[in-house]
Amino acid sequence: MGENNHKALAAKARKIYYEQLKQTLEASSQGKFVAIEVNSGDYFLGSTPLEAINNGKQRYPEEIFHVMKVGYKAAVLIKYFAAYPSDVIGNVTMREIF
Repeated sequence: MGENNHKALAAKARKIYYEQLKQTLEASSQGKFVAIEVNSGDYFLGSTPLEAINNGKQRYPEEIFHVMKVGYKAAVLIKYFAAYPSDVIGNVTMREIF
């Protein structure tokens, strides 16, 4: 899937979330992850992004999902720590991913 297709998928998923799901999910599933299948509008919840996607894959094994965290602007936070200060300039070693 090309970059433009990823952007289109994300835009469709956000539209579904904000127009159809936001009010209900934020009242009942705050902090959960939601995987949205944009062709059907179906969604699947999980405690982790992977759990939400796996729940969706049970019904739509060939589809691609867009994942959001219910009630948050971003689904995940990715952090990294350099092993040594020189790694910041040279090779950055990924030490921790959330």
